[in-house]
Amino acid sequence: MESIQIIAPLVGVVLGSVLSGIGTIFRTRAEQKSLVARALSDLLEIRHHVMGVELVLREVKNRVLVTEEEAQLFREHMNTLVPLDADIHRRYDEAISLLAGLDPILAFNMRSKNKVPLFLESIKSMSLSLGATPSQFSAYENVIRLAIAPALDNAVLELAAYHSLKTKRRVEKLVASTGDMPLEVTKLLNDLTATPSKETVNNETVG
Repeated sequence: MESIQIIAPLVGVVLGSVLSGIGTIFRTRAEQKSLVARALSDLLEIRHHVMGVELVLREVKNRVLVTEEEAQLFREHMNTLVPLDADIHRRYDEAISLLAGLDPILAFNMRSKNKVPLFLESIKSMSLSLGATPSQFSAYENVIRLAIAPALDNAVLELAAYHSLKTKRRVEKLVASTGDMPLEVTKLLNDLTATPSKETVNNETVG
């Protein structure tokens, strides 16, 4: 009886420590998932912005003849019409900095992955200052974007896998469908680049 009275408090202390440790693990994991989700959301938006412009431009080139200078003007107009959230880089950097306190390796791998648009702008400024024409830089930019794409894909997939298996599967599908143009955009491009019929031309001429 005495031994039970002695052991019981010790068992209580041990159980309390175990439960406290489990609670800490769950809280840490929940905090990690929250930070990863924030970083993933912003990085997906950046990736969509970088890849989406080229996707639409590719579809335009499939329909009409576009010079490299016109392609560069198209990119600039698209970036103006559909700009990135001005606060996205601050949010991403903040999430990664907080994540570094929980998983420094993951944070290291994700650091600066959001800087792709800024990197492209820096390359553009440097190229133009060295005498490159807008059409020459447009050709360079196309190569640079193609080279950068796999790194962005790998980054969002790594973050998605860290978040959860379900998120990983969803992001894998998203990455796999990157080359698929939305039907609404395809229809719009078809309408914009459609060749007018003879009847339409004649009616416009008469009018």
